[in-house]
Amino acid sequence: TDASLANVLATALRVALQQSRFAFVVDPGAVQAAMQRMLKQPPVKRADALEIARRESAVAAIVPNFARFDGGILLSAEVIEAEFGHTVGAAQEQIKDLSQLTSGLDRLAATIRGVFGEPELEVQRDTQPLAKVTTANLEALRLYSESELRVRERRHDEAIALLERALVLEPDGSVRVLRREP
Repeated sequence: TDASLANVLATALRVALQQSRFAFVVDPGAVQAAMQRMLKQPPVKRADALEIARRESAVAAIVPNFARFDGGILLSAEVIEAEFGHTVGAAQEQIKDLSQLTSGLDRLAATIRGVFGEPELEVQRDTQPLAKVTTANLEALRLYSESELRVRERRHDEAIALLERALVLEPDGSVRVLRREP
């Protein structure tokens, strides 16, 4: 559905930007709490994102969007500076279908990271690929992927904590949801 695609786009951009040393990403819980204080319901619109940025003392807001058309899907993101609400950068990526979603989101995020002045070599170096596991929850996938990295670094307590957080995000909270693809 379009609501699911919008959620995936927002989550994927958040995950990609969390890898940047040039951007501070407001926690989803803080966004939800700000929306409640604003007496608003999701989805977060452009004006809402700008107000949240101001409330959370962020420098800018990033507003993801997409549009379907005959030739596929256009993914886009706008970077809005918080103080005056001016657009300081934007990016867009066209994909043919949902099979190209991951690569399109990666390119979109890299462009946005460039808007913040992050050198392309740092973007490439800091981008961590996501594990190939079955889950509908992108944040759970990010946590699972991060846990694998902690295991390789022999930081097992941190890996376990990340896995526990990933499992909480799954609808039924079961281990079987996070299984490795063949």
